Amino acid sequence: EETVSAASRRCGTGEGIIYDILDDTVEKGLDDQDLSGVHTLFIDEIQSTHGHNYITMVADQDHRMIAGVEGHDIASVEKVRDWMVSKGCDPSDIRYVSADMSVAYKSGVGTFFPNARIIIDHFHLIKAAGDTLDTVRKRTNNALRKEGKEYPKNVKYTVLHREGRQNDTHKGRMEQVRLLNPELALAFDLKEEFFRFFEENDERTARSAFFRWFNHVRGSKIPEMVDLSKRMMKRLNEILRWFSHRISNGVAEGLNNSYKKIKSAAYGYRNTQNLIDMCLFRKGRL
Repeated sequence: EETVSAASRRCGTGEGIIYDILDDTVEKGLDDQDLSGVHTLFIDEIQSTHGHNYITMVADQDHRMIAGVEGHDIASVEKVRDWMVSKGCDPSDIRYVSADMSVAYKSGVGTFFPNARIIIDHFHLIKAAGDTLDTVRKRTNNALRKEGKEYPKNVKYTVLHREGRQNDTHKGRMEQVRLLNPELALAFDLKEEFFRFFEENDERTARSAFFRWFNHVRGSKIPEMVDLSKRMMKRLNEILRWFSHRISNGVAEGLNNSYKKIKSAAYGYRNTQNLIDMCLFRKGRL
């Protein structure tokens, strides 16, 4: 899994030739792609190498990347549908789609894969909770600093860690959080309660746990956490669906990490298609 630049140096040729070989290899592999047996999709997005553009990546139930298209909107899902149809897939055969809380993906799936049931995977929910907690940390610490008050330092990763997995250093910093920034400490406790929601055994008990958490968040009046809980409430059925159809969140996390590693090694790619091609080459089993 060497980089294009490394392959170029090893072969004693220009990177442009390596890209051309990559493009030809992927194109030939896609000519024989058969998607007639696909019934589950994992949809994710990554930021491209240029600016704020995004790429929609799609894998199937065998964790094989089957498509990558520019954009992360309804039109992107339509492009995925059209590609899959051209490769023998009947969109009505798609039963489940694992995705994040993107409204655009929800609309696209509902329009172009009419029989599919969306399951919002845990990986993206946990990431959303962590991002929200980090926003609370920045706001509250900045407010304390502007007021000339002492605030807990170097606690970004302390509050993101699960409480039961914190080492002695993080435990000490957590004591500082509780002493100096009680609003952040409360947000941390709400994050921990949300994570325990995933430990429930079935949809019924999970629903009860979610509503308890939702009410605790509403009572906290922490604006960022309240906003997160409202967004999750709107998609609750899709979140709870996992407890009946346990599509592994490890798949989404693994694919997301793979895409990011490929992107990281892809610094200097000439265009977005080259990044898509490399992801298909490495994860598409072509």
